[in-house]
Amino acid sequence: IETAPRTVAPQVPIMVEATQLAEKRRQLGKLGGPAFVQKITALFVEHTPQRLAAIVQGVQQGDLPAVEFAAHSLKSSAANLGAVRVQELSE
Repeated sequence: IETAPRTVAPQVPIMVEATQLAEKRRQLGKLGGPAFVQKITALFVEHTPQRLAAIVQGVQQGDLPAVEFAAHSLKSSAANLGAVRVQELSE
């Protein structure tokens, strides 16, 4: 039985605990101000679909190192922003 290829949606819902997000934003703001927080957030939103697609492709091709690399990158980015659920799912 053939199934249609699965694709990663261009927009990924991010589940974030509000208190952790607020704390991470505060910490990032201390490092570089509001513009820095905005840039880090924009990079996460921009790169997450690509990382998810790399995970899917790696699974489909049986490429465990590619899956591990993409999942680790996603986990690290999520941790930087306080996206706890995404971080947990990337483990």
